[in-house]
Order: sequence, then C-alpha cells, then structure tokens
Amino acid sequence: MPFATILTMVEVDPKDPAFQNSTKFVDPVYELEEADRLKGEKGVGVHAGRGEMAAGGAFAAGAMLTMLADAMMPEAFEHGGKLVGLMTVIGFLIAAILAVMG
Repeated sequence: MPFATILTMVEVDPKDPAFQNSTKFVDPVYELEEADRLKGEKGVGVHAGRGEMAAGGAFAAGAMLTMLADAMMPEAFEHGGKLVGLMTVIGFLIAAILAVMG
C-alpha cells in the first residue's frame, strides 16, 4: 500500500503573547523542584506533574472500561461466549504491561 509523508516546519515569534500563558502540554516533563527552578530562571509556566496526569489517565481508563462493560461486553458474550471475557482481560493486561515498559 503506497503512502506519503508531508513534513512541515512552522516558525513562530518567541515574543508571541500566547507563550506567556500556554494552554497546551509540551515535553519534557520535569520533577516539581526542577520545574520550580526553571520557573524562577526563565519564567516558564508550571503545569500538572506526572501524578496529576496519571490520575487523569486512570479516570479516562475507568470511563472506557465502564463503557466497554456496559455497552459492548453483553453483545460480545452473546456472540462469543465466556472466552470473550478472558481475551478482554488478557488484552488489557498486555496493554498495561506495554504502558509500564515505556
């Protein structure tokens, strides 16, 4: 299957006022002490750390599991039997292991 990649580059003005109050997360993630140091030295904003981001991700994952259990699993059990539940758990376990591995 043929495919194409388009590479673009955008030049921005470092004095753009939008940089004073950024609303989007940009890598890298710093520990709180390092973020505080950079905030003092460079005046950069500090956003939620890894713990807060992990809590948000856990909440989103819970919402996905709730939707899956409520809307999709009953129909899957009807068509695929009890093996569907085991395969679902194995799939989530593999996803969790891959997420931890980085």
